[in-house]
Amino acid sequence: METALTELLKTGDEEREKRGLVYTPSEISGQVDLWKTTLERFENRLDDIRPFIKRALKKRAPIICTGAGTSEFIGYCVEGLLRKNLRVPVNVFSTTKIVTSPFDCFIEGSNALLISFARSGNSPESIGAVEIADMVSDRIQHLIITCNKDGNLKKRAAGKQNSLVFCLDEGTDDRGLAMTSSFSNMVIAAQMLSYIFNFSDYSGLFGDIVIAGRNILLKAPDVVKKISGLKFDRAVFLGNGGNFGTAGFFVTALRHSNR
Repeated sequence: METALTELLKTGDEEREKRGLVYTPSEISGQVDLWKTTLERFENRLDDIRPFIKRALKKRAPIICTGAGTSEFIGYCVEGLLRKNLRVPVNVFSTTKIVTSPFDCFIEGSNALLISFARSGNSPESIGAVEIADMVSDRIQHLIITCNKDGNLKKRAAGKQNSLVFCLDEGTDDRGLAMTSSFSNMVIAAQMLSYIFNFSDYSGLFGDIVIAGRNILLKAPDVVKKISGLKFDRAVFLGNGGNFGTAGFFVTALRHSNR
C-alpha cells in the first residue's frame, strides 16, 4: 500500500539529504520489526532481569525513571503500567533535574531502583544522574535500558553489582534527529519490564501490539502529510495517561525536525 512514508522511502538519496531525511523515514518504517527483536532479547534475559528486579524492589522500594531529551518521556509512557503491575511507587524525573536537584528526587540513604533510558548512553547528564544518585544513597540499584552497546553508560555499569544493563538491537540506535525507533523500542522494553513476574501475559498481548503498530504506519503518514500542509506556526500535543509521554516526545521530535 502506497503511503506518504513509502513515497519518502523511494525518494532519491540526493533529495533526501537535501531535505534532511537520510535516516528518519527508514527508522520510522522499520521500528515495528525491531519490536520483535526487542521481545526476543528480553525473553533471553529473563533469568537475569527477574531476580535483579525482585531484589531491587524488596520492601516496596520506589522506581525512578529518568532520561535525557526525548528519553525522559519514556518514563511518562510507562509509569502507570509499572505502578499498576509492580505495585510500587513510581516517579519520573529528567536527568537534568536529578543532576541539579538530587534531594528532590531521592531520599538520602534509602533504597530505590533507578531506570535510565538512554539511546546513546553518552549524554553527560545521563552519566551524571547515575553518579549523583550513588552519592545520595549507596542503596540504589540501576537498570540501564540503552540502544548503544558501546555507550559510556553501559561501560560504567560493567562489573557493578548494583547495576544491570539491557541493551537493545543496534538497529534501534537512531541516526536521525526524530529518535523514533529508539523511543518506541525502549517503551516496549519498559512495558515488558512491568510484566516481569507474569511475562506470559505480555507475550499474549504482543501480537496485537505489533498489528496496531503496523496499522498506525499504514494510516498515520497520510494524515501527518495533510496536517503538515496546513499553515500554522504553533503545535499543541495533548495526551492523557501513558499518552502524556507520547505527547511530550512529539513536542521534542517536532522541534528537532524543524531546526
